Amino acid sequence: MDTVDQSGKRITVRDIAKAAGVSHSTVSRALQGSPLVRKETRSKLVKLAEKMGYRPDPMLSALTAYRSRVQLRKQRDALAFVVGPYVVKGWEDIIQSAHERAERLGFDLQEYIWKDDLSPTRQSEIIRSRGVKGIIVGPLTKENHLIELPLRINYFSFVAIGRFISHPRINTVTPNHFGSVRQAMDVLRAKGYKRIGLALLERLNFHVDDRIRTAYLGYQSYLPDTECVPMCHPSSEECETSQILQWYEEERPDAILSYNHIYDHLVEAGIRIPEDVAFASLNLNSENENRIAGTNVNDQMVGQVAVNLLNSQLLIGEIGEPEIRQTLIVDTFWEDGPTAPSLRLVGKALPAEVNL
Repeated sequence: MDTVDQSGKRITVRDIAKAAGVSHSTVSRALQGSPLVRKETRSKLVKLAEKMGYRPDPMLSALTAYRSRVQLRKQRDALAFVVGPYVVKGWEDIIQSAHERAERLGFDLQEYIWKDDLSPTRQSEIIRSRGVKGIIVGPLTKENHLIELPLRINYFSFVAIGRFISHPRINTVTPNHFGSVRQAMDVLRAKGYKRIGLALLERLNFHVDDRIRTAYLGYQSYLPDTECVPMCHPSSEECETSQILQWYEEERPDAILSYNHIYDHLVEAGIRIPEDVAFASLNLNSENENRIAGTNVNDQMVGQVAVNLLNSQLLIGEIGEPEIRQTLIVDTFWEDGPTAPSLRLVGKALPAEVNL
């Protein structure tokens, strides 16, 4: 990666290294923003490169990336998918799609279950000893607050799925939870449901950066007061079902927005769906098979995008915290199901269209 100065001489990384009295590999890392080079040294080398008229050659950059990909396939570098023991169930689609994408890129993706009884330093060393270069991080705890990433930041390249890390601000991939709620509300209203209520455990909303609650309340601000239903947000799993049932009896919504497991709890409590109330889920996955209506969170695409992002970071040598965090949002999609049939079929009045 080089360019040409005013005299016609091509400026190379080795020219900058010679002028600075350092190795060409140090210059290369500094120009890529690698944390392996001290911040002060990086700054001096970048300024020197600019003074000498150096500019990266995009064609050579592409060639370097290609060679890196070939090398990855030969060496089978490892990636790790790290999650807490509380969230493994329900993440099968994400983990499986990440495995498949990693395989296509030449990586060996390993699953690692975070252990509360083992020190973060020890677990970082265990993961590193397995040859892991990059880590995809899922929720590690059930806490209702952001946590500091416990892994050694200078060891790996990171991508998080969901918002639960306070520091460092690592790149993130997440389903479009905000758009999912608006989509579900639009579809349900088009089907004839006016009073749509949201019931969601407080912890689940927290782990999506409050996007579900915010979207729901924002949508309701455009509706007549008679069509607005207060949100039910139980504080814990222990009181979740009882609070939702009490809320249902008090509010009597036309339709309920929630997660898959709430559908089962409502049915077990004797509520007839859709005869008594319609139901739409906000976390459908491949196991649904049209059993429940709602928005599919597109877990397969989330896993693939996370691996793609991690791969791009490894290709440029981005280790640790990026200069600016990227958040990639993956769109959800609606799936029809018997829990929310159209009221047009029974001749009920439809609500007015909402323009957001």
